[in-house]
Amino acid sequence: DDGRALLFARSQVVVASAAAGLEPPLAAVSVEFRDTDAFAADTVELRRLGFRGRACIHPAQVAPARDAFVPTSEAVQEAEEILEALAQATSGVGVDKNGRLIDEAVARSARRVVQYAQSRT
Repeated sequence: DDGRALLFARSQVVVASAAAGLEPPLAAVSVEFRDTDAFAADTVELRRLGFRGRACIHPAQVAPARDAFVPTSEAVQEAEEILEALAQATSGVGVDKNGRLIDEAVARSARRVVQYAQSRT
């Protein structure tokens, strides 16, 4: 019920996609369409695991899925700031405004956010 039973399999799908050089995968459908809060929480967790979207089987699932996967304007701004800080770094590794390391994995994630935002305009 809490998603742990599928955690290994879901993680393997995300890792296999990355290892193959593919875009992150879409998460599978959920039969839960009456409890939108549970669906939303599960969908946010799937985003954290590395999925890029979720298949929906009911109209009630669309808004929570969109809310989980469409980056907010704040997330886009943060991603742009991360990429700018990395561009200004002289060593290929940067530091964000909070003093956190910006490595290629962080940059790749930021690029995805910016690309998604650009594709929506």
